[in-house]
Amino acid sequence: MKMIKKLYKAVDKLYSLLATIGFSAIVMILGAQIVLRRIGWPFMWAEEVCRYMYIALLFMGAAKAFSRGGHLTVDIVFAKFPKKVKLALLFVYYLAIVGFTAFMFYSGIQLAKFQWNSPMYTVPWFMLGWVDLCIPFGCVLTLLYVLRELY
Repeated sequence: MKMIKKLYKAVDKLYSLLATIGFSAIVMILGAQIVLRRIGWPFMWAEEVCRYMYIALLFMGAAKAFSRGGHLTVDIVFAKFPKKVKLALLFVYYLAIVGFTAFMFYSGIQLAKFQWNSPMYTVPWFMLGWVDLCIPFGCVLTLLYVLRELY
């Protein structure tokens, strides 16, 4: 039990670190882009890099939102059901989350394979397949948080 709590604590810290670095980088890159565009020396790659960073943060954020109960549930309707019905609905809810996450994990792996050697348009040394790995990474995080809820 202690080992599992330590694992989740480490995952939470890793997520927080990655999210902080990611959002800070987006703010700095876009801020520099604004200033440099005004003086006539814009970065050609800033918009594309920030877009892909935002997508990566979106998939990690979806997992974190699930860990905090931030996804959509209709509590007012849910609360009116008897306990056995609530448990059945909760089971269906978690089953749907796991099913969708498994589908997204598989699709993310397929997309990463497909684009593994495709370079970004403005940063040709950075492959899109690396960016696409954020999809299965976010799905693994989501599944970890689902398991924590079930455990």
